Amino acid sequence: MEVVGDALVFLRTLKTKYGLGAVSVRVFGYTHNIILDPTLAKRAFEHPPASFDPTSITWTILHRVFGAPAASQHQYISVFRRMCALLTKYFLKRQYAAEIIARTATNMAEILPQLIQVPGHGDCANTATQLPPLVRRSFSRATLQALTGKTFLDAHPTLLDDLWTLDESFAELALGVPSWLPIPKLRRASAARTRLTHALEHFITLEQDAQDPTASDAIRSLNELWRSENIPIPARTAILTSIFWAMQPNSTNAAFWMLLRILSTDNLAERIRSETAPFIHPTPTSTSSININISTNTHDLPNSCPLLRACFHETLRLHHGPWSTRRTRSAITLHTDKETYLIPCNEYIHVPHGLEYTSETHFQDAKTFNPDRFLRPEARTESLHFFGAGSSMCKGYAYAEASILVFVACALHTWDIKPAHGQWKLPRAKSTGGVERAVEDVDVSVTVRRL
Repeated sequence: MEVVGDALVFLRTLKTKYGLGAVSVRVFGYTHNIILDPTLAKRAFEHPPASFDPTSITWTILHRVFGAPAASQHQYISVFRRMCALLTKYFLKRQYAAEIIARTATNMAEILPQLIQVPGHGDCANTATQLPPLVRRSFSRATLQALTGKTFLDAHPTLLDDLWTLDESFAELALGVPSWLPIPKLRRASAARTRLTHALEHFITLEQDAQDPTASDAIRSLNELWRSENIPIPARTAILTSIFWAMQPNSTNAAFWMLLRILSTDNLAERIRSETAPFIHPTPTSTSSININISTNTHDLPNSCPLLRACFHETLRLHHGPWSTRRTRSAITLHTDKETYLIPCNEYIHVPHGLEYTSETHFQDAKTFNPDRFLRPEARTESLHFFGAGSSMCKGYAYAEASILVFVACALHTWDIKPAHGQWKLPRAKSTGGVERAVEDVDVSVTVRRL
């Protein structure tokens, strides 16, 4: 995973220079088939679900990365589909997703104005900070608090940092590298996972005993399912950790890149403020802060603010390289007009959706940030698969999109953000197999907006 970015360049070369539709590599005793041709990828996803093992990959990650006990595998598999149904219900279905998006928006309206402390009444002094941690402290807190409630996060202030520490070693843990090896970041990840486990044991107890009324209905429903099926607490904490992790690094990184791209593009921030004004209503306070009043229909933001949404799509196009992965349960055959590929049972299929995102064949000036390209009538985003495809598509993609759009709109209405050193400069980034992670700070000067 450390070289995913270089891998995409290499795979793109194989496809364009040699015309290969797929390549196979053998790693740790397993054959991995990487699909390069979009037609082949479509054929793969058209195979019936019975052709693939729906749980082997998710269980492996749950066990190796998040610490689920090996003895819980059968119980996990027995409730897997019902868990997916619950996640789909609360994060995709409009009437339920609207509730959690509203909780998130309320959190953002409370958290963002408090993060920049400006001394004195009416004073407009600047606060020097770095943009990546500013986004983490605001976006990450608001989204996770929407699920867990405020009481739990206040009691466990290191939880967000622990999720990020665990994420830094995700690839190594997923590959089965023992966490006890004397590798500093693996040791840090192991310690973070232990703290997360203890914190979530406390959370499950609070929720189970109805001591935390601020927890979301989604979490309550999951816990009721686990309790009814006698899922042990260690397995529950591992599943919750995986859900919280899934909400954090990718979405937070996307929020950072989107905000930075908007700020560094001439006049784009003002265009976004104008477009989102019907939803975000900042009002001045008696001090140098502001109150953010958010419309009750923020779940409609993606459909009502096409420019904001176009910025989201363009950000993911440039900074996201998602892969879809399946493990075959039976042999499958993939055809194009020129080639036929046979993929035997118990092999992996990988589709790197980001292969074409920065290709001049598909996008004019492909490496230029230009959200207006997605405002054209002929623009299509369905084939870009930002959140995976088929049965492995992220169950929380609608919530992720809405929460990022709400955050960026709130941030632009709350703060004036300028580069600390004269001009905007994009930081170096590290490819992760998801949304890129900035590996350099972006120094900024932040002022609460004067209305």
